[in-house]
Amino acid sequence: MSESSTPKNSRQFFIVAISILVVVFLLLGIGVFSKKNSLSLPFVNSAQPIIKTGEEIFAKAQPSTVRIGVQLSGTVSTPELVYDEVADDYYAGNKTLEEPITTVLVGSGFIVNSKGYIVTNAHVVNVTDEMVRDFVWKKYSDQLYTKINQALSKNADQATRDKYYQKVLNFVSRNGSINNLTYQIAVFNPEQKEGTYEDFVKKGFKAQLKKIGQPYPQLGKDIAILKIDKEGFPSLTLGSAKTLKPGGRIYVLGYPVVADINDSGITEPTFTSGIVSAFKKSSQGDYDVIQIDANSSGGNSGGPAFNERGEIVGIATFGSTVKEGYNWILPVEFAKEFLDELNVKYLSSETK
Repeated sequence: MSESSTPKNSRQFFIVAISILVVVFLLLGIGVFSKKNSLSLPFVNSAQPIIKTGEEIFAKAQPSTVRIGVQLSGTVSTPELVYDEVADDYYAGNKTLEEPITTVLVGSGFIVNSKGYIVTNAHVVNVTDEMVRDFVWKKYSDQLYTKINQALSKNADQATRDKYYQKVLNFVSRNGSINNLTYQIAVFNPEQKEGTYEDFVKKGFKAQLKKIGQPYPQLGKDIAILKIDKEGFPSLTLGSAKTLKPGGRIYVLGYPVVADINDSGITEPTFTSGIVSAFKKSSQGDYDVIQIDANSSGGNSGGPAFNERGEIVGIATFGSTVKEGYNWILPVEFAKEFLDELNVKYLSSETK
């Protein structure tokens, strides 16, 4: 009896097993296991990334890539200069002369939150009194050189003009002082099309410094987070530097000073492309920096670098002053770390 019933029971078991498998596959097909399906979608997308053209990446990124200005101000105070013909030099008079001086340093940044949060480099917005004093003195020296050359242009050759410029500069350096040091960080209004840097700072969005790291190459991360009282800007998606490999395509967007050929293009960003050249240890050796050959120069600092998906993967930070094509970006993970510490929400290609 048992021997004759065994084949029948086996066939019944096989039929039941097949039926169960069919039901399971049908359930998967119509999405009953929706949680499992939803978790699998990012894996499918990451295996088949959507590659975007440079035109598409630029169109998406331009409205959210901003120019940052840091206005440094001070007053140069000096005694009145009285010329002594016998000594062929200057001595101090009884009056005190005061000349207000303003200069603006510029960099780039990008919006990560519609509430007005912006990522840039720490060295773009890091300001000390010594730094303000140095830049005010440089601007004063440049203006003095122009004034003396204009005043003596008809009566003296260039060597004579240079001699008196140096005499006046030495006098002010010995007897003068720089006071009333201030600074202001502003994000240029993209709707303003013309003006000087000072005009753009005056009419721009005043920025608050929410968090700042240490400017490269000091030990620390050269990242800063700003906040402006302006909402509604589109925000960009933060990707991962881990998606980059040597030879992969890279795009950089920002505001290099060399591209400011007139006052009408100050809020027009420059878009460059290249490849990832290498991964190098920073000069402090505590983290990797990413070498790229996409053109980047003074003023690009703090601007975004994109992969072919249009995701921000790095922040333009520094480059070679000796040869073009040797530039470095910091991994975007540093910016994410700062944003997370501030509890700032941002768009990410990764599950946070």
